[in-house]
Amino acid sequence: MKKNGSSEHHQNYNLKVMIGFGIFLGVEKSFHDVKTKQQILAFVDTRVKTHDEDLDKKWITTWNNYLNRMKLFYRWLFNHSNDIEYEYSETPEFFKIKTKKSKRVSPYLERNLLVHIVVHISFFKIFMV
Repeated sequence: MKKNGSSEHHQNYNLKVMIGFGIFLGVEKSFHDVKTKQQILAFVDTRVKTHDEDLDKKWITTWNNYLNRMKLFYRWLFNHSNDIEYEYSETPEFFKIKTKKSKRVSPYLERNLLVHIVVHISFFKIFMV
């Protein structure tokens, strides 16, 4: 992850997710022993909350985040020995799991997002000069 310029925060969060998955698997299983979608889903489904716990269904974002970080790790795990660049690596077949769609409506209007982006770009241009 350092080679591709990932931030320290990104690296730390990936490690936290994979450490959590390792604890979930227990000492009798390694990451190499995971071969089914059900094993992956059993872990990411621990992020699911009931409607009463999470009215806005924010858990879907967390669920997708965990899935994507684990997918990143497994792409590396199954391709690193072949010395393949990440862009050309393949996701293992058992890990081809679709992300969940959130029906949450953004609190921001589309035009507000554009203004926000333009302000940030302008700030960075000024700051970088």
